[in-house]
Amino acid sequence: MSEIKVIPNPKEVRPEKGEFVLNDKTRILLGRAHTREDELAAKLLRKGRIESFAKISLPIKVFSASEKLENVIILSIFDRDEDLRSIFRWQDALFDERLKEEGYILSITSGRVFIAARTEAGLFYGVQTLRQLIEEKEGRLRIPCLWIRDWPSIRYRGVMQDISRGQVLTMESFKKLIRTLSYFKMNLLSFYIEHTFSFEKHPLIGRGCGSLTREEIRELEEYARDYHVELVPSFQALGHFHQILKHKEYAHLAETELRWSLSPAEEESYKLLEELFSEIVPAFSSKFFNIGCDEVWDLGRGKSRKMAEEMGKGKLYLSHILRVKKMLDKYGKTTMLWGDMLLHYPEIIPELPKDIVVMNWHYGSKRLENEDYYRPFIEAFQKAALNQFACTGTSSWLRLFPDLRIANRNIRCFISEAHRYGVKGILNTNWGDDGNYNLLGYSWYGFCFSAEASWSPEKLDERTFDERFCRQFFGQDTEELSQVFWLLSQVNYVVDIDLPEKYPSWAFLLFWDDPFQGKYSTKVREPSETGRRLMQISSSALKIIFRAEKRVSKNKKWLDDLSFAARQIGHLGERLLLIEEVKRSYRRAYLNLEDEKVVTGSLDEAITSLRRLKKSLIELKDEYQRLWLRENRKPGLEYNLKRYEKLLKCYDEKILELEEIKKAYMEPGGSLPKREWAGINDRK
Repeated sequence: MSEIKVIPNPKEVRPEKGEFVLNDKTRILLGRAHTREDELAAKLLRKGRIESFAKISLPIKVFSASEKLENVIILSIFDRDEDLRSIFRWQDALFDERLKEEGYILSITSGRVFIAARTEAGLFYGVQTLRQLIEEKEGRLRIPCLWIRDWPSIRYRGVMQDISRGQVLTMESFKKLIRTLSYFKMNLLSFYIEHTFSFEKHPLIGRGCGSLTREEIRELEEYARDYHVELVPSFQALGHFHQILKHKEYAHLAETELRWSLSPAEEESYKLLEELFSEIVPAFSSKFFNIGCDEVWDLGRGKSRKMAEEMGKGKLYLSHILRVKKMLDKYGKTTMLWGDMLLHYPEIIPELPKDIVVMNWHYGSKRLENEDYYRPFIEAFQKAALNQFACTGTSSWLRLFPDLRIANRNIRCFISEAHRYGVKGILNTNWGDDGNYNLLGYSWYGFCFSAEASWSPEKLDERTFDERFCRQFFGQDTEELSQVFWLLSQVNYVVDIDLPEKYPSWAFLLFWDDPFQGKYSTKVREPSETGRRLMQISSSALKIIFRAEKRVSKNKKWLDDLSFAARQIGHLGERLLLIEEVKRSYRRAYLNLEDEKVVTGSLDEAITSLRRLKKSLIELKDEYQRLWLRENRKPGLEYNLKRYEKLLKCYDEKILELEEIKKAYMEPGGSLPKREWAGINDRK
C-alpha cells in the first residue's frame, strides 16, 4: 500500500503485508485501570460503519491474563495499564516527548490491533485514525496492516464559527460540528459572540436572536469534553459593539453616532463590561477568553478624542486592553485578543503583558501570498515574546461559495510559517458578515484542510487531499465530489463587473442586485457569456452530485447544501441570459411597432422569461429556508428571506410594467414607451 487515505496525514507510517478483518468475533479490550474516556473511545470505534455496515456491535471487555489476543483491538494508556505493558513492544517509540500530550502508536497486524498512548486524548486520536482506516472490500470490513507513530505539530487546532451575524446553530448542529471536527483531530471550537448570549442582568441584549443560554453552553461543554474539543468564547469588548449599542438603553456609551465601538471615555462602559463578564466568562470552563477588540477604527474620533490627543491612540487602546484584562484576571482566564489593532499601533506591542495571547489574523487575497508574506506579522509578536495563534479563514463570507484558491493558500502558507516559528495554536475562522448567508456545508472542505495543515504542516499533501477528504467526509468511492467544491468555487472568478474592485466576490453582490436597474447588474461585462459559464458550472456540479449521491454513506445532509449552492449559481447564470433575452424581445417589439403580432408576441416572450425566473427564485427561497432551519435556529433567517423577497418584488414590478405596456399598446393609437423609460437597458 503506497499511501493511506486519512486526514490528517500521520507523521510516521510503515506499511506491512496483510489486513485485519473485522467480524462478529472481534473484541475491543481495555486495561483493568481504564477510565470513562477509554470506554467512550471504544464505543465510538464500534459505532458508525461497523454497526451500520457489518451489523455487529463489538463487545468491549476488560483485559485478563487468560485472554486470547487474537482478533482483538486493544486500547491502552501505557503509563497506567501495567497489565498490557508486556505485550507492547514499542516503549521507546512511545516515550518520545512529541507524543506526550496527544500522540499515539497504532499497530495493525492480521491478528490484532493495538493503540497505545500516554493520555486519553492521544488514545482518542489513535481511535479516530483507526476509524478512518476501515475499508469495505469484498463485502467485509478490513483494515490494512501497518504501523503508525503520530502526534500533532501544533498544540491547539481550532475552528471559529460566527454565531452573531444571523446563524446560531441548533444544539444538534453544534454537536454534529463538534463530532466531525474531532474526527479530523481538531481540538478547539470558538464561538464568535457580539450579543448572542442570554444575559440575565441585561436581557435586552440577547433577546430574539437565538442566543445561547448558560445551560446550553454547559451541555455543549460536557458533550465536547468527550470528544476532546475545548469550547472557547470570543466576546467583543470594544469594537463590533453595534448589536448592543443599537438599543437606546446603551446608545449613550457609544464612541460616535455610528454606535460601532464602546467608548473608553465613559466610565459606565467598564461597569457594563464588568456586568456582562460576570455572566458570560463563568459560562465557559476554558482557560481562554477572547475579548476581540478588532477593527476599532472610530477609536479616538468621538468621546475619547481628547484622551487620544493627550496620550495617543495606541496608548488609549492599550489602556483599554489592560483594564479589560484586569477584569478577566479575577476569573483566572487567559486573555486573547485579535491582533490587527496591535499591528496598527506597533509601538504598544512590547508593553503588552506576556500572558496575553494574540489572535494574529490574516485571510489571504487574490494575490495568493507565499509563506514569507506572513513572516513580518508573526515576527512582530514573536520578538515581543508574546504567545499567538495564527488565524486563517475559509473565505466563505460575502461570497456565494467559498474561494478555495484563496483559502487553501492562506491556510497552507500561514500555518506552515507559524509552525516554523513555534506558534502553538491555529484558528480557522468562518465569518458570516452581512447575514451569515452561506450554509455550513460549504465550509467543511476548508475546515478539514486546516485540520490537515495544523496537525502535520510538514506532510500536507495537496495533491492527494481532495481524494482523502471526500473518502473521509462522504465515504468510499465518492472522490469525484471534490470536483464539486472546486467547480462551485469558480463562481468567484467568473463574474466581472465594470467597477473598481471593492468586494471579495462580485457574484454575491450581483445575485442580490436589482436585475434590471441595479448598480452591478447594469455593469456586468459580457453578461451572456458569463451566464453560460455560470450555468455550465451549475450543471456540471449537479451531475457529479447526482452520480455520487447513492455512494455517499456519511454526512449526506451536507450534500444538499452543495446542491443548493449549485442551483443558486445556475439561477444567477440563467438570470443573466434571460434578462438579455428580455431586452432583445423588447427591442424587437419596439422596432416593429406596426406589426401587432410581432409586438405582442415579443412582449409575451419577455413576460414568460421573467415569470420563469420568478418561479426559479421562489423555489430557491423555499429550499434555502428548509436548509437553514435544518441547521440553525430561526432568528436570522428573516434577514436573508427579505433579500429574496426584494428580488421577487423586482420581478413582479417588471412583469406588471410589461403587462401594462402591452395593454396600452393594444388600445387604439397605442404605442410602446422608449426602452429607457421601460427600465431595460439596450446593449448594442
